[in-house]
Amino acid sequence: MNSKRFPVFAVLLCLIALGGYALWNVDGDDATVDAKKELAENERNASERPQDKPLHALRLYTSSGVTTPQLPLLKLEEEGYFKKAGYTLEKEFWKNIDDLRGLILAEKGDIWVGHIEGFLQAFQQNQSLTLVAVTGWKKFYLLSADPEINSLDALLRNLAEQKLPLSVAPVDGPGLAVLRAIMERRAGQFPSVKQPELAGKASQQLSLELMRGDVSCGMLPEPLVSVLLRKNPKLHVVAGLEDEYSAAFGGPARLPLVGIAVNRGLAEANPLFVQQLALDLKKSAEELSRNPEEALKLLPEELRKDMGEETLKESFSRDMILAEPAWMITDEISSFWKLIAPQLLMNGRLPKKFIFHPAAE
Repeated sequence: MNSKRFPVFAVLLCLIALGGYALWNVDGDDATVDAKKELAENERNASERPQDKPLHALRLYTSSGVTTPQLPLLKLEEEGYFKKAGYTLEKEFWKNIDDLRGLILAEKGDIWVGHIEGFLQAFQQNQSLTLVAVTGWKKFYLLSADPEINSLDALLRNLAEQKLPLSVAPVDGPGLAVLRAIMERRAGQFPSVKQPELAGKASQQLSLELMRGDVSCGMLPEPLVSVLLRKNPKLHVVAGLEDEYSAAFGGPARLPLVGIAVNRGLAEANPLFVQQLALDLKKSAEELSRNPEEALKLLPEELRKDMGEETLKESFSRDMILAEPAWMITDEISSFWKLIAPQLLMNGRLPKKFIFHPAAE
């Protein structure tokens, strides 16, 4: 036992013993009956106080490589948000989208930060989650080493003339599907204009090829873009995928790519907590967007060391710190995923209960 705590503990034992002895020796007296009633009432009231309830542990799964999408949640954690609500937060990391999907299917975890595509895939199989907020929006950029190329039109035309493919990473990410949808729309509008083939590649492979100059252009996500711009000064940003998506299909220049989902059991048992969490994530993101220095300090130390703080600052300038409660942007989420992954929807709509909705007031 901790020696510093022992005297306090001993005094408490003495007080309890003396109190019990006094009550026992006046048994039968009216005061004793009143005292017992008062003691029982005090014990009952104490058990009903929220602060006296044992803390319930919530397990959060996120990724050490995720930047802006987890920032609003990390800020709340830093401020003691979950402890104030009666929870402890245990953090673990998933490795890739397959690992994330497997964790959800095994119902491991209470809160997940991850790709909405993975959430939809998992939901199709066991419906064990519900999407609370969208937090990842602006990630993909087209790069080129040719100083004459400063637009997507020029890039596509140049590659088509040389009969070269446009490399896109990661191979299994949504960026490839989004760019293909944009190009298909352009082909419908300008059928005589030739377009290049798209070649999906692993992020590491395409990064190395761009750094060595093996390929002159490609599309990758942040923060890799910022890393490459520092490694190869010949590279420059041609266009942002989200801007091109907005130009082609209308709406804001953002894509609902990454979000925060919770276990359905948690949402059903504590709907008011989950609703307030979504609203507070939005507020947290708004505060962080005005203070990038604070946002930077919230990222995992390992990521800050690997990427470098200056690189991450540049990445933030091309990224978006924003959290929107999912129920407020249902149509935007549905329209986007219907376009690039209709097989994940049901009759062109998001699956019922995939998005968390507050109870009707």
